Amino acid sequence: MKSHLKHLCILALSCVACSFLLSSCRTTKSISDPPRAYASEENITVHKGNVCLSHVVTSLFHDDFHTRDEHWQTFLNHENRLLFTYGEKDGISGLILLKDPKIAGHDTAFEFRSKPFSVIGSAVFTFSIVASGSVDMIISSPFGESYFNLIEWYDNEGNIISATPFKYSSRLHSPTETKISGDIPANASKAVIRIGADRPNILENDYVIFSSLDFSSQNPKGDVYPKGNFISRPFYRPNQGKLSWDATVPSQTSVSFQIATARDNNGVPDEWSAFVGPGNNPLRHFTESGTELPTFSPNRPWVCYKASFIGLNEHSPELRSVTISQFTDRNWKGKDRCCPEITRLTPSCPQDASAPVAFHITDDSLVNWSQARLFLDGRDVTSQTRRESDVFIFQPEQPLKKSTPDIRDIATWRLVQNHNFAIAFHDLP
Repeated sequence: MKSHLKHLCILALSCVACSFLLSSCRTTKSISDPPRAYASEENITVHKGNVCLSHVVTSLFHDDFHTRDEHWQTFLNHENRLLFTYGEKDGISGLILLKDPKIAGHDTAFEFRSKPFSVIGSAVFTFSIVASGSVDMIISSPFGESYFNLIEWYDNEGNIISATPFKYSSRLHSPTETKISGDIPANASKAVIRIGADRPNILENDYVIFSSLDFSSQNPKGDVYPKGNFISRPFYRPNQGKLSWDATVPSQTSVSFQIATARDNNGVPDEWSAFVGPGNNPLRHFTESGTELPTFSPNRPWVCYKASFIGLNEHSPELRSVTISQFTDRNWKGKDRCCPEITRLTPSCPQDASAPVAFHITDDSLVNWSQARLFLDGRDVTSQTRRESDVFIFQPEQPLKKSTPDIRDIATWRLVQNHNFAIAFHDLP
């Protein structure tokens, strides 16, 4: 099994004197402060701090845009200035939006709507759209009540309850998947997907390609996945003792455990061993709470567990806590997806430009300090820093100089909105 260490983020920081980049890797720490995250998951969900199998996800609306089908209502296009074709461009296939060269005018507002499809109120949904093009629709905007990107929710009588807006990206030569998730309104029974934009315009030689779209949902009263698992965050040097847990296990379902160990690499786990059960056997699982743990090698002080679930129909085990010797793991919040938080401790306008600059770094998990890096204007200055606990202190070799964006370099700025192109932007000599 690979190490849990992952390069998670590169965070941008700024001060009055210069711009900093600090990159850090994270690993996990002893789990003593609730709520707790775990390292990875498969078909698992968390409910009120307890872990169980997630409900089966079902696709309720899908289109791969090979040909026009019955999924969609009439396509709307202002003065029919766009061509809607199905095919391939630059090696990417799907629904292609192009400017019709035969029709004058630059206003190419468009929208297409799905036919209403059934949904289950209070269920969790995931909406995915894959698009590409010479125009990035991440900056799209509507006009009045038209040309929106929305998921509209309807009740049994066909009345609109609410709407969920979304943005999606369509990068050049690179099909990009955009995902959004949320909860379907409790009294919703139908949904309609609207995709549109008044801006940006799709001008001659521009294009947007939609490659796929999917709306999936879980049925909160339906079947769960038959199998699933999650891997805990590591524990450092647990004493020899017992592996025990607290769980509700319905008939014909089960929860079981295996253990893995790792060497220490400057305070973080190195490569993990295979997961094993009683007798260090990778084919066996701990199935009885209170079982004695195998003897841990002193050369492998890091320990984690893998919890495996088996469900039946709509029934799943519900795990409330796990104890490895002196450590107890409970009140989970799900997979650890948050980046470290970095706070500047020194003044933003220092009188002395040579004064040290300090950053406080906190995280739900233990920071892997050996992989942390500090950059000044793109230059690695880690060697000029020292660490005191969870604080990085940077000592400049020379007084820092103030860095101010050059407003004259307008070509590097991204235009978000300019209604009817009423404003002209020019570089001055």
